[in-house]
Formats: sequence, structure tokens, C-alpha cells
Amino acid sequence: MTLPTGKIYCYYNDKWHKKDVAILKSFDHAAWLSGMVFDGARYFNRVSPDLTTHMERALKSAKMVNLRPNINVDELIELVKDGIKMFPKNAELYIKPQFWCESGIAIDNDPDDTKFILSLATLPLTDPGELTACFTNRIKPLPLCDIVEAKASCLYPNCATAQRLARDNGFDDAIMNDALGNVAEFTCSNLFMVNDSKVYTPEHNGMFLNGVTRRRVITLCKDNDIPIFEVKMSPEFLMDADEIFMTGNLNKILPVTKIEDNELGIGEMTTTIRDLYFDWCKTLPKIH
Repeated sequence: MTLPTGKIYCYYNDKWHKKDVAILKSFDHAAWLSGMVFDGARYFNRVSPDLTTHMERALKSAKMVNLRPNINVDELIELVKDGIKMFPKNAELYIKPQFWCESGIAIDNDPDDTKFILSLATLPLTDPGELTACFTNRIKPLPLCDIVEAKASCLYPNCATAQRLARDNGFDDAIMNDALGNVAEFTCSNLFMVNDSKVYTPEHNGMFLNGVTRRRVITLCKDNDIPIFEVKMSPEFLMDADEIFMTGNLNKILPVTKIEDNELGIGEMTTTIRDLYFDWCKTLPKIH
């Protein structure tokens, strides 16, 4: 992920700060034992797609790791809108609410000590280009091994390791299987493939995050009579793909142009679905 290099505004301790702010000390529970969750929404072309869903997920993630946010979804959305209006109307922003604890009891956190920060930063969307991926031996955990449905910071070292191994081998990203050997997703983006003009994506089985953009793409395909199927996807089936693309909040929809030694390019169906997504965004109410 490209880190923000432009303007940053943070809402922390009940006021806005016109810069990034430090939030952790060395013995804070979140710094020591990874008791932190976050979410990411986007603002571009004066809209913020699925903003409510992202803020709802942030609160749900917090509760799943025994945090107790002292803010509701409507209040979160109003704060986001206030923050957006501090930037130019044509800005492209990353929107990140975070919750964590400073104190805890042994390895468990103290939910009454839940902290909150909302950060908005300029971060342009990436245009489609050459994007390569390979398989990795790192796998996604079983639901009983980790809180997979929470967007929790503690889940990311496994993904980062898979991505680093892929980059060491000359690829941009890695394809991770679930614990049963089925294709799950890329390291931090959901996976779709096209075969014979039909779209396929791994069925959601609790071993990877059911992304907000993933769900939006499935809905858009169904609404536009594009055949789409959620399936148990084997690595062999994926290697027969005519097209592959990834979805996620950071860049929404990006084509994957090479898997292992298979050159794919940017396909017609991928381009159509990407256009459908951004056309849908144009129908959303303007925020700023």
C-alpha cells in the first residue's frame, strides 16, 4: 500500500488536527498486543462509495475484538463529511477510522478504555496497469484460529509475509489459499476471474474478509445480467482464467495482467465491470 504523502487531517481527542498525530506509547495494549482495528473508505469525484457500510464494519470489527466504541455510525459519517470538506472538492482521499485500547488485563484489552481516531489523507487511486501475482504457501486462517471477519491489524503480518515473498520472486502480489486448499484472495484484495464470459469469485466461507467492494461488484454484475458465480475455486481452475481482477477499497477494481507464467492482459469483461462500478459511483449524492 502506498502511504499518504500529501495533506492529512485527524480527528482525535474531540478535535481536528491539521497533521498526522501520534497515538501510541510503548506499553499501550494496542502497541504491545495488537488490539487495534480499522477500516478504509474512499472519497473521489465528490462521492464516498459505500461509506455507511465501511463505517458499520469499523464498529463491528471493534466489537469483535472486545472494544467498545463511544460513537455510532451516524456520528462517524458526519465526522467523515466534516473532514472531507477540509480538502479541495477534487481531492482523492483515504478515510481511516481506528479503534484501540491503551490498557488491558493480561493479554485481553479493557473495553472501557477504547480509543478512537479518524484520519483523512490525500491518496490518489491507481490507474490500471501491469499487475502480476503468483501463488504462495502462506494460507488464510480458519475462523476458529483468528477473527477473520474483523479488519484487525493483527491479521496483516501473515498477508505482508506472503506479499514480500511474491515480490522477492519478481511479482507484485500473492494469491493465498484458504486452510482447505481453495483459492481465497490476494494478500489484501478479493479475487475475481473470468472464463468463457462468465465471472467467478471464491465463495465466502469465513476464511477471508468479505470485502465491501467485492459485494458491490457482485451486485452490479447481477443487476446488469452478467453471469457471476461464487464457487469453491481450485488453483487449477484459476489458472484457466481468461481474465483476473482484484477488488478492494484502496483502488476499487484493478486488472491482474499475469499469474505465474500466464500472460492475461486487461480483458474486456474486467473493463466493463470497472466501468459499471465508476458509473454507479456517479449516481451517488455529492458530499462536497
